[in-house]
Amino acid sequence: MVVLVATLVLTYSRASWAVLGLQFIAVAAWLLWRRSGDKAQAAKVGGIFAGATTALTALLLALPVGRETLSRLFDFAGYSFQGRLRFWDAAVEIFRDWPLGTGLGSFAYTYPQYQKDYIYYSIDPHSWPLQLMSELGIFGVLIAAGVITGVVLWVRKLWRATGGSLTAVLLIAAVLGSLTHAAVDFDYYFGAVTALLGVLLAYGAHLSSPVEQDSTAPPADETRAAKKQRAFTKLGAILTLILLMSAAGYGEFLTLERGMLDRLRSNPQMSSAARLNILEAAKRYNGFNHKTHYQLASLLGAPGNLRDLDRAMEELDLALKLNPAYAQGWALKGLLSTDPAEGDGYLEKALRLDPYNYPDHYFFYANLAQSDEEKLSRLLLGLERIPAEHPIHPDHVRPTWHELNPMWAEWYYELARLTDDPAQKKEYRRIGTTFQAYWEGWLRELEKAGE
Repeated sequence: MVVLVATLVLTYSRASWAVLGLQFIAVAAWLLWRRSGDKAQAAKVGGIFAGATTALTALLLALPVGRETLSRLFDFAGYSFQGRLRFWDAAVEIFRDWPLGTGLGSFAYTYPQYQKDYIYYSIDPHSWPLQLMSELGIFGVLIAAGVITGVVLWVRKLWRATGGSLTAVLLIAAVLGSLTHAAVDFDYYFGAVTALLGVLLAYGAHLSSPVEQDSTAPPADETRAAKKQRAFTKLGAILTLILLMSAAGYGEFLTLERGMLDRLRSNPQMSSAARLNILEAAKRYNGFNHKTHYQLASLLGAPGNLRDLDRAMEELDLALKLNPAYAQGWALKGLLSTDPAEGDGYLEKALRLDPYNYPDHYFFYANLAQSDEEKLSRLLLGLERIPAEHPIHPDHVRPTWHELNPMWAEWYYELARLTDDPAQKKEYRRIGTTFQAYWEGWLRELEKAGE
């Protein structure tokens, strides 16, 4: 219990605390209702829950993370709540535009076309019903409705079979709490959460089973109800396994090639030859992961003794065939293209698919310009969509952009060179110097830390 409470506190999740509060109230109300005929017992139950509530509140107030969570409880103007509103709105818009769906796992690549600015980005809508609806369209709506209907029937059957016991109430509160929280967050991306839900549902199905399981009885003696129960149990196990395999990254979780790609990310100093061997092995294991083909293309297209432009383009074509909405793939194809006009077209497509999440794509696009005038226009377009006037720190809303500080310095120096207005030229140089000084200072701090 201590570990569970500590985990809950450290999540900083307001929704988790809100759902826990609702579960707490529901269980307390049930206990009071069951003991409404015995005033002494009802008072005892009320006292226990009042004491537990006071203790949890005191714990929250005593811990800095708890106080921060409580302070944000009704903060509806903050990043978390406003971000969800945008993600949910985009999911509804996607469903409206694509009633048959865009494909399972495609929200990360469809959402950028509905994104309003660079601040709010997500690979999922933070809601399992809306994710099903946006990715699978009408079929997703039917699946979500089926899940909800199935849970309602599960609750009804469990309640009737147990006579509304405490165990049944706790199981129902846990399952409904999980589904409620996942309706406003991405719980089921984590295999452990999905597995726990499956265990709770399976245990509830066991308690509500109409037939006692008798291992000595021959299969022919099973009743029709028992056979049906076994069929539902097997189906539930299969669905849980599928969710475990697909929850985090849709087909990349618990797979060999995902482990290989993670190994590459965690070891940036690995030699190019070793990286190529790992990527080739990942491709042999699963040739349907577009990211594997993209990384192969990146490696084969980079300067060095492994450079093979023709093969790099072949890998890119495979990546884009598997995922035509992959903006990074189109951008790389634009950079590797030997035809400037063709390269321009590929980068323009990358920017149309994802206009707010890759500032480097604008920088590449500008460097392909055939004239200084066009280059200036493209650099300004990038700043208009992704305004960056101050160095990007690791705690920035887009922390992965921290490594792009040198690029921003060069971006502003280039603006200063291309601009005629003396005052604007001076301002661009000042901003570029700020980015450069920050990055050089950051590198010095890293060197000191490594000594």
